[in-house]
Amino acid sequence: MSISYPNFTDWRAQQGVFEHIGVYNSGSYNLTGKGEPLRLTAVRISADGFSALRAHRSIDQELR
Repeated sequence: MSISYPNFTDWRAQQGVFEHIGVYNSGSYNLTGKGEPLRLTAVRISADGFSALRAHRSIDQELR
């Protein structure tokens, strides 16, 4: 299911059922600088997504 970030923030603000709610997105990016550019595949996750997955708290804190 695809959702825009503004819709996600509305859902997060209006829901009262879940303890945590998060979203993620994956994509390809170009890394440029010195030397040849590199094509990277990455995943981005909202900060509360780590809590929803019960990931270690220190990871979540570094991203806020």
